[in-house]
Amino acid sequence: MAQNNLRLYRCCNNFDRDQGYILSSRVVDKLSNTCSLEELTSHILQPCGKRNVFYSFSPRLSVVREYKRKYCPSGEICFIDIDLEHLPGSIISIHPVFSRLYLMNLISLSSDTLKRNSIRNPQDKSEHTILGVLNVSQRSVSSWAHGLTEICIQADKLNLEVLKDYEAEDPSDKELECIVKEHFIKAVDDDNIEQLRSIIQGAFETQALKRKYILELVNKNAWFAA
Repeated sequence: MAQNNLRLYRCCNNFDRDQGYILSSRVVDKLSNTCSLEELTSHILQPCGKRNVFYSFSPRLSVVREYKRKYCPSGEICFIDIDLEHLPGSIISIHPVFSRLYLMNLISLSSDTLKRNSIRNPQDKSEHTILGVLNVSQRSVSSWAHGLTEICIQADKLNLEVLKDYEAEDPSDKELECIVKEHFIKAVDDDNIEQLRSIIQGAFETQALKRKYILELVNKNAWFAA
């Protein structure tokens, strides 16, 4: 497939099947950056308490096959082919949350989140610091999503196809990183860039944090300039 095109897979459960493999989110209005962060945090961290705003997909068939084997053996693997330059009207928003570059970009676009230095989980009202969401060294939002190569979609009557052939080559990390940079990274105000940098640098100065992956990443420009 061309770089603009992406095939996404989903292990569909009985509810998806009963709906004819047509996905519709509980909320079909496009969310603000702040609300998107909150709902994505809830969706990723609470698998047993979904709010039905987002649906999980992965660009890697191997991941979805393994998920089906472990958690949903009776489910069907379905797929969608999307043109990232021309998203269908049935996709309200799409979030490659497996990418810390994307999460940092989305956080930096939310002035409310930067001011609070936290993201509220609307499911249980808990607060998660920005570093806590991004940190690679714990089972945080980005760690869970990264492990599943998770892409979340807010949908309105999104029609899936049942997969017949379970053999396909997965895209590489480099290919996925290129897709994120090309299609999902948005321009950020200089003040917001410096504010996010200050938050993360400050956390490393005040806490005994060992892994400096996020600190190194925030001082590069890949997350705000493709």
